[in-house]
Amino acid sequence: MAEAVKDDEMTVEERLARLQKQARVMMAVTAATLLLAGGGTAALFAYVGRATAHPADRPSEEEAQAEGGHGGAAAGDAHGSKPEGHGGGHGAAEAPAAGGAATDIHSFDPFVVNLLDAANVRYVKVRLAVETPDAAVAEEIRRRDAQLKDSVIAVLSNRTYADLQGIHGKNQVRDELLLRFNKLIGAGRVTRLYFTEFVVQ
Repeated sequence: MAEAVKDDEMTVEERLARLQKQARVMMAVTAATLLLAGGGTAALFAYVGRATAHPADRPSEEEAQAEGGHGGAAAGDAHGSKPEGHGGGHGAAEAPAAGGAATDIHSFDPFVVNLLDAANVRYVKVRLAVETPDAAVAEEIRRRDAQLKDSVIAVLSNRTYADLQGIHGKNQVRDELLLRFNKLIGAGRVTRLYFTEFVVQ
């Protein structure tokens, strides 16, 4: 009811007290908002910083295994246990495939390629690995390394930002690279192509 009193009937001291009370409430609300926004921003930076940390800053596979993390959980863990004969990691040779046949995986160094967008300067960073039926094909891949890298650069530099959005665009690139690789090495000699990193900016 005291709030219902008209401003005309309030003394200067009462008006001043009322304004000071409103100012304190507004300051408390502003402080709480800033605190929440700051905490949320700090959490976001911490999460993004951890997710995009440089590979040298990340723990090695041995450290992760020692801590029970990804790639090395306790014995009996389906994710951390290795199948018989599997070397694990990138470039593991002679790992059994789904059909039981031995395969070899060859990883390439990362590619950073400018995209075809004329309006904006955009690029794609890609790491890829190829699976082959045996080590002899892997040796042929190593011998033709320059030609295969040239194919990757040619395919990616002919794409726009829009072309690479979504799974469909990435699958088109994968299919075209698989076709080009098999054209250079021999039909059916590269059985699968994996993207281990694919960033478009």
